[in-house]
Amino acid sequence: MASQTPSLPAFKGDGVSVTYGDFEKEVRKTAAYFISKGIRKGDRILILVPMSVDLYRNVLALFYIGAVAVFLDQWVTLKRFRLCCTLADCKGIVLNGKFRLLSWLFPETRNIPLKLSPSGRSKMNSNGSERMNPEDPALITFTTGSTGVPKAAERSHGFLLKQLNAVSEELNANPGETEFTNLPIVLLCNLANGTSSLLEKIKSGKIPDKKADRFLRNIVKNRVNRITGSPYFILKLAERAQINARQFPELKYVLTGGGPVFPNDAIALMDAFPGAKIKVIYGSTEAEPIAVIDAAILSQQIIGSVNDGLLVGYPVADIKVKILKLRDYPHEMTGEELVGSLCGTGEAGEIIVSGPHVLDRYFRNERAFSENKIISDNTVWHRTGDAGFFDNAGLLYLCGRAINIFNSVGKMISPFIAEYRLKQIHGIEAGTVIKTGNDVVLFLELSSDNDNSYLDEIHKIIPGITKVRIIKQMPRDPRHFTKIDYEKLRALPAVASRKLEF
Repeated sequence: MASQTPSLPAFKGDGVSVTYGDFEKEVRKTAAYFISKGIRKGDRILILVPMSVDLYRNVLALFYIGAVAVFLDQWVTLKRFRLCCTLADCKGIVLNGKFRLLSWLFPETRNIPLKLSPSGRSKMNSNGSERMNPEDPALITFTTGSTGVPKAAERSHGFLLKQLNAVSEELNANPGETEFTNLPIVLLCNLANGTSSLLEKIKSGKIPDKKADRFLRNIVKNRVNRITGSPYFILKLAERAQINARQFPELKYVLTGGGPVFPNDAIALMDAFPGAKIKVIYGSTEAEPIAVIDAAILSQQIIGSVNDGLLVGYPVADIKVKILKLRDYPHEMTGEELVGSLCGTGEAGEIIVSGPHVLDRYFRNERAFSENKIISDNTVWHRTGDAGFFDNAGLLYLCGRAINIFNSVGKMISPFIAEYRLKQIHGIEAGTVIKTGNDVVLFLELSSDNDNSYLDEIHKIIPGITKVRIIKQMPRDPRHFTKIDYEKLRALPAVASRKLEF
């Protein structure tokens, strides 16, 4: 893109304006800096840099010389952070001065030989990029988790190219357009597509109203054409846009993924961004994207009971999707055994996928591979862990995590769908239901104007509840602040439990 559109801005924002041509030169100088420090093809380098020009300059410089960029979730616990550092066995770590001092506190980071500056550059450009093979590793990302060996997705250069092609098909990005996103991988795709990226300081978790309002002002000021982000991020922008009656004359596309988007959410997005085409993408770390749905179609879905599913659309091109019956499976199966284990139309089971942009390897974790993959007739199928089903038209529906689904009074209960139904009841800010031992426990976060009238409605939609827990705030995933954290719910002290009386 630097050779085709050198004068177009790669990054823009308050105090930031970097063209593709200048950015490419900076990447070469950074690559030369890494080489001068002794970094070579195949070396793993841990990067602890926030979403910024520096982040992408360092990542692309590592790709340029054939080194492997290693990322840890910024919200990972200290214990997991140290374990991930040990497993990654990195030659270098890129971090700023403040964190460089902290890195000496722990042997796992202190023992990393090279401490590198995110602003490091050589005065000379690198002579040329390292020639890479499709199977050469490019990127390792450790996912969140609290137990066991951390699961690290290892993406090769060839896989990144296939994922770029799959994601770009849905992003439909064009050179010269401007995008605002809170998803780091999308910004990486922008650099390959010639799209300008609006940079803002975005942290995970809740977004204060004032910060969301500032984002919206800068979206208008910088004539943003596309917004891509996690559901909470996008819906927060939509909420503030409605409150402030903001108009977005340049906005063409809004895309969201990384968490559930329900029909009422789709309506909210359409109301806030009436001139934009809005899409919802379903996928996972190992397979992104899997399916896509237009918000206009999703907004028309009626979810009538807790064993319904959320419409996520038709599977994307170049991916195969099947539904396995909910039970344990061996790591290897014959084609005949796989076919015999599939669900019929309308029957919920585990979603499995295969295709060129479906990850087929983990970094130094054979157990993760055997637990998350099924090999059948030389095809590697990824077990998403999500439950879902197909309808007669071939549309895919999502029922939440398969491990959380349970039966109560003879009915299948999907906590994922129950959360949507509960949120529609006046007086309930958020809620879910889980099974713990023999108890079906309802968790509720109540709004300030609740009047207890919600109890009758809950009784109608969720059968067999034995306990209710009123909590101050529903725990959410730290990454997108979208999904409810069931493990934290189960760990709450039992003293708050009481019987549910109708």
